[in-house]
Order: sequence, then C-alpha cells, then structure tokens
Amino acid sequence: MYYNPVNALASVITATTTGTKVTDLIVAASGVGADFESGLNEIIISNEDATNGVRLLPGIAPTATAGLLIAAGKTVKLTGTSCTDWFIASTASTVSCSVLLGKTNRN
Repeated sequence: MYYNPVNALASVITATTTGTKVTDLIVAASGVGADFESGLNEIIISNEDATNGVRLLPGIAPTATAGLLIAAGKTVKLTGTSCTDWFIASTASTVSCSVLLGKTNRN
C-alpha cells in the first residue's frame, strides 16, 4: 500500500443502507476532501461492526441484500481493480469500516 490518506479520519468510513462510492465516503470522513492519485488499484476494507455486514460492487451501488458481502468483523483485500469504481452499502443501520487504498506495485 502506498497511498497516504489526507488525515487519520479518512481511514474510517461509515456505510449506510444507501449504496455510495467508497471514495466519496473517504472524502466525507476526512472533513477536508481528498485528491486521489491515479493508478490506485488495491483496496482493503475491514468491517468494524460486531453485528452487521456491508456489501460491495464495482461500478454500481449495492443494496442491503445484493453485492459482495463482508460479514461483521471480516476484512477483504481487492487488487487489480480501480479503487474509484467501488460502491458500498450496509446490510442494516450504519456500519463503520476501516479502509486503505493503494497500488499493488510501486513503479
């Protein structure tokens, strides 16, 4: 991982049942905005909730019941994909997730 978040707040996002771009949630969490460098192709998301899951989809907003599930307390790492294309939604209520963006190769 080689992306440095604008501040520590940008490393924790809050997903709701409305599908939202992960990068938009990072900008909102930072409180100051963010300028994402080109070529980010790795994302790590850790679900910090003890009960509820989150769902991810590339290019389209997931719903509370449709999309790649990250169960409560689990972490996923997606590589070789554009970080700016991923959307996230919680399965219920609001869910906090730690998130890191990066590049798989340092060229």
